[in-house]
Amino acid sequence: MAADASSSQGKNRAFPDLFVLAVIVAGLIYTALGWTPSSYGVALSGIGAAGDGLVFGTPKPIRSDEWAVWTPFIQIAAGNGFDRFNALSPYAEDLRNFNALPLLDWGLPFKPQFWPFFAVDPAWAFSFSHAVFIVLFLIGYHRLFLAFGFARFWSAAAACLMFFTSYAQFWWTTTGPLLAIFPWLLLAVLARLPWYLHAALMAYVTAFWLLSHLYPPVIVPLAFAGGALLLAFRPEVLRPRTLLPCLAGVALGVGLAWLYLHEPIKVMAATVYPGSRSVGGGSVPLPLYLAQFFPFLVSTDDYRDLLNLNICEVATGGSYLLLLAMVCLDHGRMVEVLRRGGAERTALLRQLLVPLAAFALMSVWMLTPVPNVWGRVLLWDKVPGNRMVFAAGLLLLCLSLTLLRTGAIRLSWKRFAVVTVVVGLSWAMANGGLDGLLSRLAVNRMDLAILPPLALAVWLATRGALSGPWVGAALILCALSANAVGFGGFNPIQSAWPIFHRPATPVTAAFDASAAAHPEGWVLQGGMLPGALMQGLGYRSLQHVQIAPALSFFRPYFPEMDDTTYNRLFNRYAHVQIVPGLPSPGSPQADVVQLPMERFLSPPPPPQDPRGEAALKASR
Repeated sequence: MAADASSSQGKNRAFPDLFVLAVIVAGLIYTALGWTPSSYGVALSGIGAAGDGLVFGTPKPIRSDEWAVWTPFIQIAAGNGFDRFNALSPYAEDLRNFNALPLLDWGLPFKPQFWPFFAVDPAWAFSFSHAVFIVLFLIGYHRLFLAFGFARFWSAAAACLMFFTSYAQFWWTTTGPLLAIFPWLLLAVLARLPWYLHAALMAYVTAFWLLSHLYPPVIVPLAFAGGALLLAFRPEVLRPRTLLPCLAGVALGVGLAWLYLHEPIKVMAATVYPGSRSVGGGSVPLPLYLAQFFPFLVSTDDYRDLLNLNICEVATGGSYLLLLAMVCLDHGRMVEVLRRGGAERTALLRQLLVPLAAFALMSVWMLTPVPNVWGRVLLWDKVPGNRMVFAAGLLLLCLSLTLLRTGAIRLSWKRFAVVTVVVGLSWAMANGGLDGLLSRLAVNRMDLAILPPLALAVWLATRGALSGPWVGAALILCALSANAVGFGGFNPIQSAWPIFHRPATPVTAAFDASAAAHPEGWVLQGGMLPGALMQGLGYRSLQHVQIAPALSFFRPYFPEMDDTTYNRLFNRYAHVQIVPGLPSPGSPQADVVQLPMERFLSPPPPPQDPRGEAALKASR
């Protein structure tokens, strides 16, 4: 029955071409309009240009990793002529770091998202750098699900479903590149090429993936989930003849990434923060874990979290699809499918049990206080549990699709009632129980967004208008519609033009005056903006985000500090904040260093003996 379902859905050969074509055309239109999902509108408000270029939605202050750090660094790279070292900054910092930037160096071939920066206006290039990953994500997962044997329509809908998970939406402007390139890494494994071309392809895609955003807490669980999915759905590629060229290519790609970033990696590893962090298991609260099955369990319609963390930290890779598949599963027909025996039964069991086992192992790490030493074998000691959720959601999605593909699915009003009760109870408990139910229903209805499309699907099925593989397709569309409505409005549509063509406002005039008044052209006064925004706007500002610490720069300004105290304060990734009237420097939180503005008003002291920084490092 599963084979019949796939073949019957696969008859529409035009659909995948139309889907891919539609995604590419949409990406080209998005770029031509200069749109981005950036929340840089928060920064524009800070300079008195609120709403400039905002097309849709609301900028999210919580996405400061993007609008106050990553996007300003893109501006800095463009304004610096794409050189590696920032000549416009007082710190002259190295722009090679774990955030990919458009730099004119030997790593550029592995960063195709930035190639347009060298040919067109940076606003269009910046828009392209976002649009290309949206296109790669949707087409990549679509092709991956096809490669796993799922039907064409299902694969397109499932790719869209993964795109509209809360993790993909809430973290898109930071880790989106890792999520988007990942399916292409698995597709490269599945490519049929001579061994040397296969190894070369794997090397390129691996380097592209790692250099897009070198963030192990996402990379490691995705690699684990990818291995499990290949074992479940395409075990033939794990034979030595195919596997060895792939492993050689991966090793070469990792080597290229290391060669490109080894200097900043060594610097970061020696910092007080983040340094070489090692974590144990058990960091995921139970409600957040359950949100992988009930996607709106820990958030509200207006993107507030219910766990007192923040909305991004309660994101998951989940949807209602597994719940729908389990409730609508006809267990009698499922037993018949499993009794058939032979290769089909073996494949079905492998496709069910391997993702389930992988998810169970990840669940242990997410929920239980496993010592960090236990996670080192899989490098999980580098992965907080809540960074596993997208990879875990991918496993659950493939498990759900496999259940649907058996054909043992039946829609009825009785099963609709079961879904309604389960979803309704989860919604009521997440919103404080049954008291005041109607008042909360008026403002927090996304938990129930699955019910209207599911009711429509049941009505069509009971009238005979929905049968065969289209029953499963309807359930995927139900889950997709709920996620799209619930999470699709998180990121705004912001034009890139005011990001790269700075509006002139009274605030920027005050910054200009401050720069003119300082002997080094530094901006120290006038209500400076947070993060790296000042330098992103083109000002020589000490208020900045130091991805790698500038130990030698600050040492002459604080000669009274002993080496140990100085190292503990300055040797960290930090948002450097210049504060008027501050009595002494300090670090109110791990990634913030606050410094008294008065220390920097006079001309800088003579350069420190270059041996000073080496001596400081030797004293650690």
